[in-house]
Amino acid sequence: MAWRRRLHAFRLSSAEIEVLAAIDLESIAGQLRRVSYRSMSRWGIRLGQEMEQRSIKIDRLMGPMNVLLEICLKRLAVGKASLETALALTRLHSLAVSLVVHGYTRHRSTRIRALTSNLRDAEQHLHEASAYVTQVYERDRRRLSHDLHDEIGPDLMLLKLYLEMLVLDTEKPELRALKPKAEEGLALISHTIQSLRRITLDLGPAVLDELGLVAALKLYARQFSSAAGIRVTVTGKNTTERMPLTHQVALYRVLQGALSNVLKHSKAQNVSVSVRASKNSRLTMVIEDDGVGFDFAGILAQRSFGLSSMRERAEVLGGSFRIESGRAGMLSRKHGTRIEVNLPLSPGEGR
Repeated sequence: MAWRRRLHAFRLSSAEIEVLAAIDLESIAGQLRRVSYRSMSRWGIRLGQEMEQRSIKIDRLMGPMNVLLEICLKRLAVGKASLETALALTRLHSLAVSLVVHGYTRHRSTRIRALTSNLRDAEQHLHEASAYVTQVYERDRRRLSHDLHDEIGPDLMLLKLYLEMLVLDTEKPELRALKPKAEEGLALISHTIQSLRRITLDLGPAVLDELGLVAALKLYARQFSSAAGIRVTVTGKNTTERMPLTHQVALYRVLQGALSNVLKHSKAQNVSVSVRASKNSRLTMVIEDDGVGFDFAGILAQRSFGLSSMRERAEVLGGSFRIESGRAGMLSRKHGTRIEVNLPLSPGEGR
């Protein structure tokens, strides 16, 4: 009864009182001669497991358990028990606490391992789902790119040819009044063809099929440099057409995102891009600019600059995405941003 009354002084919850009240050292001591250590271990471990299952924190156990020992020692003192009995009770108290803690931590570790395994499985399913969505998305873009390139592109070129012929005909005196409109129409169709080429390049996969990764990156870099006035150089080494299209598309998209950031935020004048397939079956692309850099921690907190999308493209393929950025200061003149993407290759790919 004294034990139960003292428990309420700790302002414990009803669940905590219910569990802790089951710890009765007097009853345990009375059964010591009849129970085995294995039976007592099962009791303590089971009690610890119950505490963990009920989300009772282990540090809530220590104070009440010490009070329980004090109550028992006082009773022994009143009964003039021997010192050996008091020491035995103290050892029993210590053993009971150890068994409960062991049951608590073991059950918690098991639950954490199960949660970790479930989380790992969930992440794997998420990656697989993301990869599937990306494949569907890229397939649709690929089909659109091919349609624009193979169907609309030739029609526009033929239309341009007809307009050029009409412009030549307007040199005749009776048709000179039509010349300004014909030339305007020719300029408009030329602009439309350029826009179509830009859109086809942005869509990506069609040009990858025709040119391969490095050549496609160089073509996109030239187009970007022409439009933005920023010098972009692309170098490639040890890359072949046997490289998976998924990897090529991922690197192409990362370059698009990186150059978009360069144009919007970096104030860079030069960008260098290198692509290589290493002997240890890794495909690596590095993008570096000489811009002003940025606060990397702040940007990640805002989840901006499209970095999460670039990182996801790499991680879905089992790769890694690393970015470094720094601002020039009094102690360092180095500045700019560096992006490195590593993708795994199967044996024989990229050689």
